[in-house]
Amino acid sequence: MKKTFIFLITLFLSISSFGISLTTDVIYSEKILQLFLGTVRPRAINPIVLYINEEGNLRAEFNKDQGEILIRITDTTNTPVYESVMNTSLERETYIPASTLPAGTYTIYFIIDDDNYWYAEFQL
Repeated sequence: MKKTFIFLITLFLSISSFGISLTTDVIYSEKILQLFLGTVRPRAINPIVLYINEEGNLRAEFNKDQGEILIRITDTTNTPVYESVMNTSLERETYIPASTLPAGTYTIYFIIDDDNYWYAEFQL
């Protein structure tokens, strides 16, 4: 009994010190959207990872510093319905409240400059 108790305390302290979470609560699930390079320049790694949750909100993670990026969402007629500028030198993640848009198909662009941008299509 005493050895089991000591083992459990040691295991708990080990897990705590490594920051491993034992909770199983999931706030909401997300899926990754496929991003496409909008230019002919080849890229080894996508510098942006884009997620969408069940409500339709987007989260973008930036894997490297690319300076200021224009984030633009357009509808099927290519009319901008959302725009925001983000500085990836200061922040590596942003949330985009797309769930407030009407149901439909949209394209999100991450524009670094005229010749360098990423895009993904999504539906709400």
